[in-house]
Amino acid sequence: MDRAIADFDAAIQLDPKFTYAYAARALAYCSKGEHGRGIEDVEQAIRLEPQSAEMVATRGTCNESKGVWGEALADFTAAIRLNPSNYQYYNSRADIYRDHDNERAALADYATAIRLSPGSIASYRKRGSLFFDKNEFDSALADYDIVIKLDPKDKTAYAARAYLYEQKGDIARAVADLEQAKKLGWKN
Repeated sequence: MDRAIADFDAAIQLDPKFTYAYAARALAYCSKGEHGRGIEDVEQAIRLEPQSAEMVATRGTCNESKGVWGEALADFTAAIRLNPSNYQYYNSRADIYRDHDNERAALADYATAIRLSPGSIASYRKRGSLFFDKNEFDSALADYDIVIKLDPKDKTAYAARAYLYEQKGDIARAVADLEQAKKLGWKN
């Protein structure tokens, strides 16, 4: 990470208005736990590009990493206002809602993410997991079916679907999915 930070330092030296270098360095600092430095960098990027949803979302990621959930939620909401067609912003906001027991808002954001990017495995997986946690097994099954359709080698999806089939009393399908998960390398 230190090497990456040094590279971003050099890029900023060459072009002090290179917003992506500030944003990337911010993420590097935040991943190291140096949130103060990360936030400083992303704030500079936002000063350079105040209407950039990507820069605001980067601040959201740093705030989330820092554990400042309210600020992270506000950042992802602002990023969505600036660019309502980016499904990843909805996923990020949904994750915060989910982690803070606002399941209805999380489900709405996952649904929007799926509408915007129907091929997003992460969106289906996250929503399926939330349905799973809520014991809404039919809805969870539908999402895991799509995950497996999009990525037939997803061992975790097969294992989750096996558990769902077991809960529904469909032991034959549960066993078949568990065997497939193990063939793909899943270990329980």
